[in-house]
Amino acid sequence: MKPSRIPRDRNFLTSLVENCISRTAQVEARIENALAQVATVVVTDTDPDALATAIDGASDGAVIEVQTNAAYNPIVLPSDKTLIIRAGQGYGPRLTGTRCIQIADGAECHLVSGFSFESYTTPNPNYNGAAIDFETLNSKITDVVFHNMSFGQVTAGSAVMLSYHWSEGGDDYAAPPQPDELSDTVSLVDCHFCEAGAEGIEGGCLSLRAIAHPLILRCQINGEEKNSRGIQLQNCTDFLIRDCTVRGFGGGNGEGIKIDSIGAPVAVRESGLILDCVSSECVEGIDIDDNADVIVLDNMCFGNVDEGISIDDSAKCLCVGNVCFDNGVGILAEAGSVTELQYNSCFGNTADYSILNGYVLPSSNVTNANNAFRYSVARGVPYKAGDDADWVAPSPTTVAQALDRIADAVAGLLAAPIP
Repeated sequence: MKPSRIPRDRNFLTSLVENCISRTAQVEARIENALAQVATVVVTDTDPDALATAIDGASDGAVIEVQTNAAYNPIVLPSDKTLIIRAGQGYGPRLTGTRCIQIADGAECHLVSGFSFESYTTPNPNYNGAAIDFETLNSKITDVVFHNMSFGQVTAGSAVMLSYHWSEGGDDYAAPPQPDELSDTVSLVDCHFCEAGAEGIEGGCLSLRAIAHPLILRCQINGEEKNSRGIQLQNCTDFLIRDCTVRGFGGGNGEGIKIDSIGAPVAVRESGLILDCVSSECVEGIDIDDNADVIVLDNMCFGNVDEGISIDDSAKCLCVGNVCFDNGVGILAEAGSVTELQYNSCFGNTADYSILNGYVLPSSNVTNANNAFRYSVARGVPYKAGDDADWVAPSPTTVAQALDRIADAVAGLLAAPIP
């Protein structure tokens, strides 16, 4: 399935930036509203099954508030009602066990906030999540939000793994997802992961497969040098990864943010935007891998063993305004990739740019820190320009600047062949 070309017209670019802002604002407003509502069910019982019992007995639209610091057994987010499940102010309830939050097929519009996970695991690390998972194979869900969740060291598998296909019942977790198999809208906001992805698995701390419109916002992910990944999206469409910090995936697989596909032939290409993230001390900071159409805008990648940003064969990537330093390679474009690079700053790497696909690097891409933040939309960290110059303040944050910069960059993609 060939990717659609990215149109050049300003209406598209306006929609791109405004959609990013709007998506973020809508989810934040929903979280704010959920936290402000009066609880209709209050859990004070510390029995390990008390939370599951409260969920079973709650009516549609209930607001369940947990006012304990107790550890609870796994729960299921049901498909026959919509719930808000939150920690009470000043409380820190925990979930423990195997596949701690299971989302039923057909579930929609749940919001869960304020829980942590400890001593949690999964028996099937390649397709079941230890903390957040589908209840059954071939599940599809709609508009589920997880907010302010804390994922400690996982015993096995990925903390979060949502996979339509499992290796059960004649299915295979590596089967290529089809367009009608995608869930719609899963959001993780202000979540914290530390050693939450086991080593040597087909996953990571946060792994999503076959999700349309996923949002990953302001998440902090620390691998502690594990042979794992931070964020992995496979066959997800119209994703937004924004303002996340990923570090410490320095062994083995070692990608901070990995975008790719699973299975063949590919029926659903990855598509989306990575905006204003930091990825450091990994093998690869941001890896745009197989069959992906991605915009990489205003990110910082440093201290990565191989590449800060890697654009692999069969990927199509618009890469604008990124800062890469102290990596093996700042930005790599492999021979089979289709790329457009503008206003990137790569400096202090073993090789600043490695362009293997015949693309002629525009002069707006520099190999010093002078312009590191001059074109930035969102970042506010100043860098010193030159040996004795004054500190360079970032440009004002405006939608117009982002549109103009992307408009410059996108033109080259229109004439490029599709791999």
